[in-house]
Amino acid sequence: MMSPVHVIYFLSTLCFFVAHSINLHFDAPRLNNEQCPGIYPHVFSSSVPLGELKLNFVKVDTVNSPEDCVSSCCSDPSCNEAFLYEKNNTLACYKVTCKEVENCLPKADEKGNSTHVVLVRSGLSQNWETLLAQHQVLLPKKSTTCEVGLDLATCHENEVCTPVNAKSRNGKCQCKEGYTYDSNGQCTKAYINVPSSATTVASTKTPEPTRITVEISSKNITLPKNSASLTAFAIPEASNGEKYEYEWVLISNQTSGVMENGNNPTLTVKNLIQGTYRFKVVVRGKSVIGDAFGNITVFPEKRVNKPPKAIVRPTNQKIYLPINSAIIDGSESWDDVPSKLVFKWEKEIAPVQYPSLSSSEQTLELKNLILGNYSIRLTVTDSDGVSDSTNSTLLVLPQKDYPPTANAGEDIIIYLPQDNVILNGNRSTDDHGIVSWEWKRAPSDTDLAADIQDVRTPYPKISNLVKGVYTFVLKVSDVKNQVSEGTVTVYVRDPINVPPKANAGEDKQLSLPVNWITLDGSLSKDDINISSYSWTQESGPSDSKIINASAQVTNVTNLTKGVYIYKLVVIDNSKNKGEDTVKITVNQDTNSSPVANAGEDMTVNLPLSVIAVNGSKSTDDFRIAKWEWIRDENSLAAGKIIGNSTFESVLYLTDVVTGEYIFRLKVTDDQGKTSEDSISIIVQDNPHKKEILQLILNENLDALTSSLLDRILERIKLSIVRGDDTTMKIELISLFPQLDSNFVVMHFLMKKQDKKGKEIILKGVDVLKTLQTKLRTDPDILELKVINLDTLVCQNNCSGHGKCHQATRTCICQPFWIENFVRRQLMDGKSNCEWSIIYVGIFLSILTTIITCGLVFIMCKNKKIPGKLTMKRRYTKLGQHDQDMELRSPYTSSLMESETDSDEEILFENAANGSVLGNGGTLTNRNVSAHT
Repeated sequence: MMSPVHVIYFLSTLCFFVAHSINLHFDAPRLNNEQCPGIYPHVFSSSVPLGELKLNFVKVDTVNSPEDCVSSCCSDPSCNEAFLYEKNNTLACYKVTCKEVENCLPKADEKGNSTHVVLVRSGLSQNWETLLAQHQVLLPKKSTTCEVGLDLATCHENEVCTPVNAKSRNGKCQCKEGYTYDSNGQCTKAYINVPSSATTVASTKTPEPTRITVEISSKNITLPKNSASLTAFAIPEASNGEKYEYEWVLISNQTSGVMENGNNPTLTVKNLIQGTYRFKVVVRGKSVIGDAFGNITVFPEKRVNKPPKAIVRPTNQKIYLPINSAIIDGSESWDDVPSKLVFKWEKEIAPVQYPSLSSSEQTLELKNLILGNYSIRLTVTDSDGVSDSTNSTLLVLPQKDYPPTANAGEDIIIYLPQDNVILNGNRSTDDHGIVSWEWKRAPSDTDLAADIQDVRTPYPKISNLVKGVYTFVLKVSDVKNQVSEGTVTVYVRDPINVPPKANAGEDKQLSLPVNWITLDGSLSKDDINISSYSWTQESGPSDSKIINASAQVTNVTNLTKGVYIYKLVVIDNSKNKGEDTVKITVNQDTNSSPVANAGEDMTVNLPLSVIAVNGSKSTDDFRIAKWEWIRDENSLAAGKIIGNSTFESVLYLTDVVTGEYIFRLKVTDDQGKTSEDSISIIVQDNPHKKEILQLILNENLDALTSSLLDRILERIKLSIVRGDDTTMKIELISLFPQLDSNFVVMHFLMKKQDKKGKEIILKGVDVLKTLQTKLRTDPDILELKVINLDTLVCQNNCSGHGKCHQATRTCICQPFWIENFVRRQLMDGKSNCEWSIIYVGIFLSILTTIITCGLVFIMCKNKKIPGKLTMKRRYTKLGQHDQDMELRSPYTSSLMESETDSDEEILFENAANGSVLGNGGTLTNRNVSAHT
């Protein structure tokens, strides 16, 4: 922001120099800071606004001096800059309004007119100096520091050394009075003089800080070096005890880089890329301020030149006259900087008559070539002067002339009375054109009469031919008298037979229930003889039946109400044809009931996906309007009818089980008459059901892929194959999810070929045993965990005394038979009915008897034997504390041993009376221990 003193001094000086340059005299107005606060203290001479036509120019008519022009803009809030134009000592003033303030910035007037731009107000928070720096507009040259009195040593032409303050010998070089810096930074005669500084006047307000000089030395670096530093030098330096504050700002539009020490005199910038970085530094002191701009220019990394490579396509070629042009392409030549590659084509070898050539294009086009051998050299040179060359050879040969090829045309057959024909030899060819034609008779048929005309043209006329075979020879020649011959044969026959004329008879009508009629072609005629007749139905409401389609007279049946068209084709001995049609109209006077036909009874075997019951053979005298299939009350209830086939001519039944299905077909015609027929379908079980195996895998069916299924089936097959048997194959019968778990359930069986090549099915139990053995040794052989593997049908015979329960796979034994639990629990775990209840009862009875007898025998052995000498023994009643003590006999005589060889004989004594119990006695109180 300029002080009022700066504004007044600027305008006064501006008016002074303008008055002297255009001989106009005026007094400087007294502009204060509120009237023109944002004016930039410099006049841009020989300049125009950057936006030109995008701006709003308003001419000020009542202007007598540049001062008035600037004052007028200052007083107008919408005016951004004053534009002055001087011509023939006449001053024109314009107030300029800019929608975008950047368009107000000055640029050089390319026409060299005497134009001037004064920036008045920017309308933004940024001042003019910041905007000019951001857009890199050439500013007044920064003053060079100097010492007062030594102007000539440091300042340039028309510059003087102006002291920084009244007491300092340090100063800066500025233009003399009446001069200003031009676009080259030189002091030239000024249109309007802008003082470099203004005398400070007394003011009651806070004085403006003194501007100091700040110098920055710009830096240039070359990649890969990507860091640099800028140092700001403030003149004068800070006095003792004072420290300047530095603020670095990037004002260019570069976005890559890292700034360090942004508040120090030296700024360091890293991670630079190619381009120019422009920085501004602001230096502030206690009562001083200054700024400067500096650049860091980053140049690209120096390139290591790679030599170019000259490449031509084709390297050699051969052409035949009259082709006299060729193209040689050098665009595939290579260099690391292809845009600066220079091409040069030269003729090394060529016929003497061929002119020299010089071309710098990538592709060379040779024209007007003559017979001879050529060698063309291509030299490519890169920007560093390195070159490479290669050659392309070209051979121009004389034109080839191939012999002509005569073509007299295809053989011709004509029938008398036609006795003339025109031959055609225009299919004869030559590479340079045929120059002569010549037709003549072959020597072999000169005995037949004929007249020939136009024999020197491609189209001779032959007339007055007679019955026989004629051969004509065509001879053609080219420009080199090379010749070729071709022949054509003309067959002249007797008059051709006249085609027969078919007559299918008059159109007829009949009324139902008569549904047949006679077709009569006996009125057909031929000049010689008719060899064959053929009747076909062309159209009609239904397909009728022609009894004998090759007879002259035949009957047609199965007619219904409507119109039928029949065609008769007759052929004579010469294979000539004639045809005719007859229309048969069938009316319905009385309606007959339809006839239902559900088809023949059938027997089918499982497995099957669908059963089709065809009732389309049902008939009616006109048509069947409605079909309905009804399940008989005695039919199996299982089975699902697909779609709407219940009301169609063909019934589709799926999900069937073994048993008998009975369906009735009811057909109805247009008048409501009906007819019924029934069909029996016997569904038998799969004859190979016992050989089918059921495999349950630990995998959801919706996660099983086709490739995984193929691998599982292949591994099952490989587990069964023995040796190098290549005829083994596996047949997948069904694949469905388990109801409670959605696990994969598959049914399959194994097939192979015997020695005679006949396909046989392997027994399910044998396949089961083999697979179970494989799974015990390698549980992961099928990739997925096997939950269950068994035959589809339980084949356990339950030891011949029971029946296997299909769902649980356990035996339901017959009366008087039970399971051998020893085998079931301790052996192979197979359910069985091996034990008869009778034999088990007998066995248990015998076993019980044996055990009982054994116990009795043991007890009898332990009983005292009468008459045997026994030792008297003493017994003592045990106390409560001696019950667990072991008593030993004090006697050691051998007479103490029992006859039963037992170690000790125990006697039981009644605790009450001391009596000894005999055999069979019982203890009434408690046992006592005997002392031996």
